Amino acid sequence: MARDIYVYGFRSPIARIAAFVASIALTAVGAEICIYVGPVPYTMQNMGIVFAGLMLSPSDAALAQLCYLALIAFGLPIAAGAHGGPYVLLGYTAGYLWAFPLASALYSIASRSYLAKVGRSLADARLRDYAVLWLLTLPCVAPVYILGYAVFYAYAVVLGARGLCVWSTRAIHALLRVSASSMPLPLALFLASVAIFVPQDMFMDHVLGVALGIAAAKLMRSRGLA
Repeated sequence: MARDIYVYGFRSPIARIAAFVASIALTAVGAEICIYVGPVPYTMQNMGIVFAGLMLSPSDAALAQLCYLALIAFGLPIAAGAHGGPYVLLGYTAGYLWAFPLASALYSIASRSYLAKVGRSLADARLRDYAVLWLLTLPCVAPVYILGYAVFYAYAVVLGARGLCVWSTRAIHALLRVSASSMPLPLALFLASVAIFVPQDMFMDHVLGVALGIAAAKLMRSRGLA
């Protein structure tokens, strides 16, 4: 039942390591999947956050994302746009990255709590479970948006990076077809750094993250690994 994967972990350390490495890899691959809509680059890093939260314990999920950040810091080009190096973790998009470990851990807690409550393992998830697990992703990844906005705002306003304000105006006009010139600056920056990304995250990244997590759990159980 639910104890196969949840609460007591994997039956085999190989399965745990595989899920750990896959979580890092998915986050890295998702960063390189970039779809431009006007000036706005959409990536799929949240897919790795969700996958890690489903497959790993809260501590392992957070550690996997910390390892991803460490690899970036050491120079591996696995951040969005194939960038790497310490500067990536200090730039105007660093807030999103810093929140990855927390978001993944929160989703691990939420998904485990739900599956324990209904008495099913991830491999036994039904359509209703899929829907609930998907809905749980939004509040759990909220720290990514909150910290991402905070750092973006700090760069644009506090540090005076006016180019971010110009980009925000262009992004809002391109996607929402409204003028940002009459908006309060905090609102314009929020729309450009958070609101325009949430639909894509929810309906692409999170859907795929949940689907891959369930598929991986079924595969591992069929191989006797979980």
